[in-house]
Amino acid sequence: MNTQEMVQDLNSKFQSDSIRFGIWENSDLPTIFVANKYCQGAVSVFGGHVLSYIPAGQQEVLMMSKASHLAAPKAIRGGIPLCWPWFGGEPQPTHGTGRIQFWNVTAVIREADGSDTICLTLSIEEPHRLDASLKVNFGKKLSITLNTVNQGDTAFVLAEGIHTYFSIGEISQCFIHGLGGAKAENRVDNTEFVAADTFGFEA
Repeated sequence: MNTQEMVQDLNSKFQSDSIRFGIWENSDLPTIFVANKYCQGAVSVFGGHVLSYIPAGQQEVLMMSKASHLAAPKAIRGGIPLCWPWFGGEPQPTHGTGRIQFWNVTAVIREADGSDTICLTLSIEEPHRLDASLKVNFGKKLSITLNTVNQGDTAFVLAEGIHTYFSIGEISQCFIHGLGGAKAENRVDNTEFVAADTFGFEA
């Protein structure tokens, strides 16, 4: 099934007043577009990757890299990549296989408060039998839930990350709270440090 056929099939199954399926700008990525009273947003079926979240009357919250290839099988850069079922460079591919596979759309739900929830799943056999389920709620806030079920006969060490890239107007005015005492790494100069209760960034 090519991209256009996938989009047509998904629209026939799930399109609603607030949900439509189409192609992400300047790409061949089948994408779920959301527009409700709270926000506009988009999720790529490839990677289960949130591409956009714009609260009503506000600006884009997420940053998409202009260097991203926006084509399978390369991972999308920016937005909210799903690093699953491992995080980091080992084993390969970096940050797991979840972000470089097409997920299955299983439901779109109009919630009682008028928000919309997109439900996707992914099953893999290697390196272990795992089922992942992803729920993305577009409302007053953007909410993401990622669950994994081990379908194998043995234990599996799982590592995952919902790796958000925020669109920042002035980096020197951004601060992180609540990580005091945590071990952290500065990827710019490859140094480790213990996080303060509140810390910021240099421009």
